[in-house]
Amino acid sequence: MGESMYGPGVHVSFHEAMSSPFEIHIVGEEALYARQASQAAFREIDRLEMYLSHFQESSDISRINARGSFETVLVTFEVMECLRIAEQVHKDTGGAFDITVQKTEPGKPRPVIGMEHVELDMEKVTVRLKRAGVKLDLGGIGKGFGIDKAKVFLEDWEIKDVLISASSTLLGVGAPPGKEGWPVTIGADEPSRRTPIEIVLKNQALSASGLRVRGSHIIDPATGRAARGPSRAWAIAPTGTLADALSTAFMVMTAKSVEAYCKAHPEVSAVLLPRPNSEFVKFGAAFSEI
Repeated sequence: MGESMYGPGVHVSFHEAMSSPFEIHIVGEEALYARQASQAAFREIDRLEMYLSHFQESSDISRINARGSFETVLVTFEVMECLRIAEQVHKDTGGAFDITVQKTEPGKPRPVIGMEHVELDMEKVTVRLKRAGVKLDLGGIGKGFGIDKAKVFLEDWEIKDVLISASSTLLGVGAPPGKEGWPVTIGADEPSRRTPIEIVLKNQALSASGLRVRGSHIIDPATGRAARGPSRAWAIAPTGTLADALSTAFMVMTAKSVEAYCKAHPEVSAVLLPRPNSEFVKFGAAFSEI
């Protein structure tokens, strides 16, 4: 438990999971109760990691990667939910977000990539890979999914005002004392003279991706190589899962494609930094009055 940057009366707890530092800022609760609620939420995140992470040998994702090309694999409801969302974002972004993406190594055949090779059976809660060599990696969506599930868990504790973050993704519910929502800043860590963008998260999530955040780990599914889109991208969405996935997709998409996506999905807004020394480009309703 520690002091929150949002002032007195906001209790913050820290935890390491999914290879990221998680933080939970809770408003309006006695310190011991806030600590107990946070620790319970962190245990839920740890539980989810056991199913979602391909680094865990016994996880659902690891079992799919090992056996899914020659048999169907029964998975947990949470994993199926996350995969279903990933499939929908893949469709809505024209394939820019893809959990099957693998980096093409120099001198080696290009790996098999494409969500069309993943078969989800919602009724039986099973997954099958249609092609050998296809691998799943939820690294671009798992942290946001964990944040959303922590939020639901904290609702059972009747926590109404909370900010949950994991590395570059955060979700704000309710508000800190005297605020309409959770104030956050976009681009404050950029080494330039441009003015950072101030926004307020009102039951919304914000996620960032970029060359300085994830570097060459962001792969363009169309080429199998490092994304050559904007220098950084931010997505504002109703859930951490969606924001996490979209900030990755926006690193691959063109500015026109991102603009079109935000127009088709008015609940989503975006900020792009085309080049390290360029100006921010903003799309969506979150900036209609800025």
